[in-house]
Amino acid sequence: MSFFISLLWMMVLGSVATFWPSLSSDKLLTFEQVSALLPQRPHRNTIARWASRGYQGIVLRTHRCGRRRLVRLSDLEDFLAATSRLPRQVNRSAEHRKAADELDRAGI
Repeated sequence: MSFFISLLWMMVLGSVATFWPSLSSDKLLTFEQVSALLPQRPHRNTIARWASRGYQGIVLRTHRCGRRRLVRLSDLEDFLAATSRLPRQVNRSAEHRKAADELDRAGI
């Protein structure tokens, strides 16, 4: 029983890394914390969408802890690296697409 009490104290005091390196070597983040780390501060629902549906075929990996879904910092880094390698999509309005199609047909 004292083993579990000492483990609990180590977790509370933050010294789990010396006891179990795999527990604290990669921080687990809530969707709100992930949002706070990113420069544009996307809404937590955006983070949840990246985890459930993905972004252009790339899904943010999450881990369940009870009812919560948490993101490892390394998984977030992998997701950001993978999405940054994607070709940029140009968001064009209908008028821009129509003009681009006319130029393509004209061979310009």
